[in-house]
Amino acid sequence: MSKYCIIVDDLAVDRQLAARYLQAAGYQTSLARSSKQATEQLQHALTSYQPSQILLLLDLNLPNDPALQQVVASSLAGANLALQLQIQIANGSLPQLAIVALTALSASEVHQTAIAFGCDAVLEKPATPDLAQRIEQALAASNQQAPIGSQALLNILRLRLLAPTPSPALSEEDLTKALLQLHRQGLVGLGASHLAKYLFPHSTSDYQRGLQTQAKIATVIREALQLNVLETLAILEGEFVHLQAPQAQAEHLHLSKSEYYRRRKEAIRQLYHILAEARA
Repeated sequence: MSKYCIIVDDLAVDRQLAARYLQAAGYQTSLARSSKQATEQLQHALTSYQPSQILLLLDLNLPNDPALQQVVASSLAGANLALQLQIQIANGSLPQLAIVALTALSASEVHQTAIAFGCDAVLEKPATPDLAQRIEQALAASNQQAPIGSQALLNILRLRLLAPTPSPALSEEDLTKALLQLHRQGLVGLGASHLAKYLFPHSTSDYQRGLQTQAKIATVIREALQLNVLETLAILEGEFVHLQAPQAQAEHLHLSKSEYYRRRKEAIRQLYHILAEARA
């Protein structure tokens, strides 16, 4: 049975080297320099190959990928593509297929996060003549052991960071209003907001609900920053956690007022997608 590999790497020399070794082992290959090309080639491959014949070989570091650079650290862009594909697999819009990372990054935390995002295995560059054998051995090993990292981490990444169906009971405007109430009335104001009531409907006082909401948002932001994903959220840490006014935040970050609010709007959009699935 012939095998088909989509090789995703922003460096042409690395794509070509991996293709050469896989072709020598009997693979058909296609080369993609971006997530957009990879998803297009995957859809085309599914018209000619069975899912069990298809492999995605992903570089993790895709610093110039326009579809991913806005939402994750460049060193995890390839893993974020794996996460997006795994969500499609989970909701039935894509069949199950193998995803392997091939990376020059050697830090164990990077490898663990890539596995949590949905890569079946992680191999280190460079591609070598035995690349096909390395892939097959890594996939066989991944089928025999539990994924690296905790189930809690997996849930955070798959359910929070890319929540597929935001709740109609919560809107981005609710987050903006909650911030305004926090600035005007402190934790009591935050606790009286629709956001806080959505997250903690059973709390007994606005102050308690405000504390709980602030703690949840702080946890979400810090989890994302620790995993080097959704870095834009850092801009909200000053306002939600440290209670800094927007103008003070803009000055602290050396940003113009318009640029600060542009980034703030994007961060609120990301936080909304996380919190829409985070009701206590």
